[in-house]
Amino acid sequence: MSYKHLTLQERYQINAYIRYVKQKDIANMYNYGIGTDINQTKAFEIYQLLCDKNQSSSCYSLGLLYYNSIEIKKDIKYAGKLFKKACDLGSENGCKNYRILRVK
Repeated sequence: MSYKHLTLQERYQINAYIRYVKQKDIANMYNYGIGTDINQTKAFEIYQLLCDKNQSSSCYSLGLLYYNSIEIKKDIKYAGKLFKKACDLGSENGCKNYRILRVK
């Protein structure tokens, strides 16, 4: 497959997306113990890094860790803020969880 027809900006965006997907996959592997032991602390670090870069699904996953985690100190209020950020970035699940927490 040739990418010669793509602009430098388009190539950069594709490479950035591929790096994001790989990092998100690694975070999910640690979070769910896929091919490794569960390590929510490592998953947390990766999700936080990606959420800081405005990746909606990582903000949502980070919110879930704050809401449900065993290894990370639970903080439901902060989980709500992360769900709202995920929602604002386009995550439908982030919106659903944010609405649920606002009702409680």
